[in-house]
Amino acid sequence: ADNTVMHSLLSAGQALGSGLIVGVACAGFLVLMLNRYWIPDYLQSPVTLSLVVVAFELSNKMHAESGLLAVTIMGMLLANQRFAAVKHVVEFKENLRVLLISSLFILLAARLGVEDIKRIDLGGLAFMLAIILVVRPASVWLATIGTTLSWKEKFWLGLVAPRGIVAAAVASGRSRACWGWRSWTLRAC
Repeated sequence: ADNTVMHSLLSAGQALGSGLIVGVACAGFLVLMLNRYWIPDYLQSPVTLSLVVVAFELSNKMHAESGLLAVTIMGMLLANQRFAAVKHVVEFKENLRVLLISSLFILLAARLGVEDIKRIDLGGLAFMLAIILVVRPASVWLATIGTTLSWKEKFWLGLVAPRGIVAAAVASGRSRACWGWRSWTLRAC
């Protein structure tokens, strides 16, 4: 058990190190290019997207599953720096975010097979309904105590507010690696 814990901690540390190094390096390189006007305004978005993809892949090559951390760190650094204007990138990011999250819903749904839907029994259905109709509205209500939101706005948020789709997608992909595709036998990941 101690060996597994140490292996997990070492792996998490390596992922954190890879993500941090690549994220900081790529953000610094992009800020340098933007600050020195090496990238024309109309190319800032595609160059940024290309560098994000490079950071993601480079970090994943250094350590599996560290790419998301690298691009998150890169984004945080870009958003909080004061050396170069990133207005064009922010506008593009909003459009890209909508496109990617919409695609993520489609990809997650596409991974479900008919046999997966058939395996949902009454207990699973009751669990889903409890999450959707009880737990989510209760968490929204608790999170909005002390705000000026009306009960109608809280109700609406409980039905449609984001629910962590990126976390669900990452967990879904990781579970495929740990549990095996359509298998309930745990193996080392």
